[in-house]
Amino acid sequence: MNFPITRIEDERVFIGEKASWFYRLKSIDVEHLSNDGVEGLFEGVKNSLNSLKNNDEGFSKLTLTKESNHFYKIYSLNEKCFVSTDDETFSVNGVKNEIEKDPVFSIFNDTDFLGAIEFDKDHFVLNGKYWRFINLYEVPAKLNFLQLSQIGDYFLTFRKYPVEEAKKLSGRIRNVNQITSDQTYIRNITSENAFRESETVLEDLIQGDENLFDFCLWYVVREDNKVSLDLETRRISSAISRLDARGLVETVGLSTILESFVPGTYPNFKRSHHATSSYLACSIPFTTQEVHRGGIEFSSQGGGAVYIDIFNPYAALNFNGLITGKSGSGKSVVAQKILFDSLDSGVKGLILDKGQSFRKLTLYSGGNIFSEKFNPLQFKNPHYLKAFLMSMIPESELKMKDQGKMFSLIKEYLSRQSSPTFSGLVSYLGESFEGIEHYFNELQDFITDSEIRVTDITYVDTALYPKNIIGPLIIYLIEYFKNIDGKKIFLFDECWEYLEKNSDYIEECFRTFRKHNASAIAITQDVADFLSNNSKVGQVIYNNTNHKLFFYQDTTSTPLILEEDALRIRSLKSVHGSHSEFFYKDDSIRKTIRFYATPLEYELFTTKREDNLKLEKYIEVYGDFQDFKTLMNNWVDFKYYHGGMNAH
Repeated sequence: MNFPITRIEDERVFIGEKASWFYRLKSIDVEHLSNDGVEGLFEGVKNSLNSLKNNDEGFSKLTLTKESNHFYKIYSLNEKCFVSTDDETFSVNGVKNEIEKDPVFSIFNDTDFLGAIEFDKDHFVLNGKYWRFINLYEVPAKLNFLQLSQIGDYFLTFRKYPVEEAKKLSGRIRNVNQITSDQTYIRNITSENAFRESETVLEDLIQGDENLFDFCLWYVVREDNKVSLDLETRRISSAISRLDARGLVETVGLSTILESFVPGTYPNFKRSHHATSSYLACSIPFTTQEVHRGGIEFSSQGGGAVYIDIFNPYAALNFNGLITGKSGSGKSVVAQKILFDSLDSGVKGLILDKGQSFRKLTLYSGGNIFSEKFNPLQFKNPHYLKAFLMSMIPESELKMKDQGKMFSLIKEYLSRQSSPTFSGLVSYLGESFEGIEHYFNELQDFITDSEIRVTDITYVDTALYPKNIIGPLIIYLIEYFKNIDGKKIFLFDECWEYLEKNSDYIEECFRTFRKHNASAIAITQDVADFLSNNSKVGQVIYNNTNHKLFFYQDTTSTPLILEEDALRIRSLKSVHGSHSEFFYKDDSIRKTIRFYATPLEYELFTTKREDNLKLEKYIEVYGDFQDFKTLMNNWVDFKYYHGGMNAH
């Protein structure tokens, strides 16, 4: 095969002297759209197809090649969408055309296309990569919008019939796209009839609601070796079969298909099918994968990179987050990923842990393990001190009037004492509220008058405290957190139930964290419990979090969760040893995302007992000679690259 591109200049591709254009189609990430939004996009694509140019005279003469008509080639590759066309005016409603100056690299992932091409019976090898084309030989009778792009990479070629030629074909429309005698319909995203009954197709063509096209589609399989190529071929072929369609692996005509694959060449229509605008619109891929422009790297379901920026400057109101899902679904692992990468980029952290899930991460990052004792009077904010005290007092004990009096007394005590202490404050309040000091007897064992140093990374284990102490401890830690300089994350795991008495204070803190350059991230198992009528603080936190990460749970629709979102949450699948999967949602984004851990991340984040027991044995032997970070790096190297303890 001779490489057909003559030259690329002035943003055009030349085959001889015939010029064409090569664009990247930049759409929004379709996953962000609601069902109504997807339907709107579908209608926009269909209308764009109806508006495409053609040469009525050239095509109606039915020349042998029909090359007098404009061609369009759409590529869905590596979660990017490209178009090659000789129609300079080509555009799709709502989609941006971006000129790609290196179309060869965009399509082949290699600028050295001129390397040797070795053709075999049903595949070829190009620059060390094994390639195969699978033709969509029998197309599905029913097709949903974007359904084909879920199977794998492909390229699609099409051209538009002039209206008069389309009218001639309309009489045979019952056979087009394998429409059966019982008038099976081809569907769009709304499951309505995209390919109408044969009696109405002609009317649609005349009115301009539909047009008729030739189209071909090939799935593109590229792997590093023949074994992987065969495995991926079987996967794609099975997926095609599930659409009631059939794929055909190209053999004899491989070089012809490869030439057709090159940008700028006139497409091969050897195995073309007829399709209306509605059907063809379902075949156009929109593969943009995006959450934020930067931040912490995760993966789309197809393996492309997507990023979550906790401190996204365009966030609606706050940087707060909520991570929710069943035990074992991966929520703790992803929470640690967010924190670990944030700490690595200079963000500071306060971790309120339950079960020591975050302890290894803290030690690896050089964090401070918090003392069991703390000093409430270290911070002199009277609003905070009132919330701290009220967290230990039954709500029925003090009316609003008494709470106002308490606030005044706190301010009065602080103004009178140069070195205030917690016991001194309680005694002072006891002069006006008889017996109030008894509510703090249990707390006294955990109080110190010494100042606790505010550190950049602080770890607190709630297992060290009685349940009655956790509420006031969190109130103290929130104030501690506010006094950490710079960007910071307060991550608290399964502790929100201890804050019901302080829901108003928590709401105020969550609303104002942004002005402190702060993000609070709460973790809980079941969002339904979190949003129940019995949990005021749960609703407060939910309503004041911009980033919501849902892992698998049996969620039903609520006033705060749409049914279409609940359906996505129920369909999530996290695979142990492979990836964690979650549904991300904020004010404008809705996307299913995956996290694939590196060996180091897995060893730091895992809470599996058998994994940690092996690490503990390693620490027993080498722990006295290495700091924890060096210890973990050596453990990962030992386990994953040297077969340590037969663990890998």
